Amino acid sequence: MAVADGNVSGRRLHAGYQSECTGLKIGDVKSPRWYCPGAGGFNSVDTADDALVGGAAAGRSVARRTSIFSPVAEEILQVIIDGVTYVSHEEPVRRSEGNYVAMVNLAPFDLVGMLEQILLRKSAEFDGYEVCCIPFYVYGLALGDLVGMNDSDVVDRVIGRSGRRVLRVLFTEPRPAMDSRSALRDAADSAGLLCEWNGDGMVAIDVPDIAVMQPVFDSVHGEIQNGTAFWEWSDSRDFRTA
Repeated sequence: MAVADGNVSGRRLHAGYQSECTGLKIGDVKSPRWYCPGAGGFNSVDTADDALVGGAAAGRSVARRTSIFSPVAEEILQVIIDGVTYVSHEEPVRRSEGNYVAMVNLAPFDLVGMLEQILLRKSAEFDGYEVCCIPFYVYGLALGDLVGMNDSDVVDRVIGRSGRRVLRVLFTEPRPAMDSRSALRDAADSAGLLCEWNGDGMVAIDVPDIAVMQPVFDSVHGEIQNGTAFWEWSDSRDFRTA
């Protein structure tokens, strides 16, 4: 990422916010709550009663959490320029020489003062740009979606959907003895899924078909149950700019 003149620093962020929790079905929205790093937990009890489970029930009651990020994990390093936190993609899955760089304002998703830098490429068929990375923080966007941007190179609308989804998993610190990150990597690789990691503490997984996701769900089941990892679907909230 090109850095303009300004007061630049890197820091580890130690805050977290989890807003509504829902299942894969629309509805059943639960109350928001804040994560307290000093206490090692949230400031209220999770009201969601649908735990991460395997088998046929996974399609019914896989927990998805909105705005779990800001972030909890200590191994997510962001860049701060003049008080604004920038999130970039070091290894976008569809990098090409013709990519454009655009920003998404994360304030509408409860992440005030944060911008996510995403890579785009001009669509050969439509009037717009295709998303070439797997969003870390933006809601309502996925790999291959068609978007538009304004004169300031800020994404301001979604034109078309690719039909893909994004599963994001956040791993808290300190890591437990049974760290599931390697198991998750292996499960995603075996399923042929594309992934992007933001440091060692967070992963965004491209999901072209939920039918192949069971090994991934199983790989982090224990940590989700124990509260040492959290996850969400990026389409749990709509894309918006205000």
